[in-house]
Amino acid sequence: MAPSCVSPGARDSSTQDKEDESGENTSCEVKEAAQAAEESSVSENPKSKGSAEASKQFVQLVGAEGKPLLVEREIAEECELFRKMLSTDLGGKCMYSEGVTGEIKLPSLRHRILQKVVDYLRFRKAWNEEGGRNAEFQVESDIALELMLAANYLGLTDEDHPA
Repeated sequence: MAPSCVSPGARDSSTQDKEDESGENTSCEVKEAAQAAEESSVSENPKSKGSAEASKQFVQLVGAEGKPLLVEREIAEECELFRKMLSTDLGGKCMYSEGVTGEIKLPSLRHRILQKVVDYLRFRKAWNEEGGRNAEFQVESDIALELMLAANYLGLTDEDHPA
């Protein structure tokens, strides 16, 4: 059952990403994606605790415009800064508020740049899983400088991903 503010049918993250860039229904998309994650996690693991488990699988990144970008936690944790912000101590308690809320606010990064960072994190994860074959991550020239500044801010360095 789809929320009334979105069209019926399942959405994948690439559909959500395109709609986020156009600025449509982002808050409903976040709820729908979390609901879909809950349903898939329940079907895969009958001992799952519903929405609490689903919310742990996804993280919301919020850029300067305030538009949320829903990202798989596994992808977000490719970034050392995000991993630290979402981490727990030995007792299982979150060390930062972002770990409790599942929301990371990045007011100095525009949504478009944040989306490209997430694209890179997905690329990087796939690159590492494939054994580090030669591949290039494409960056549009109009955002290259801003993306480099964002990568520096987030601690995404060449040491993390050797060429």
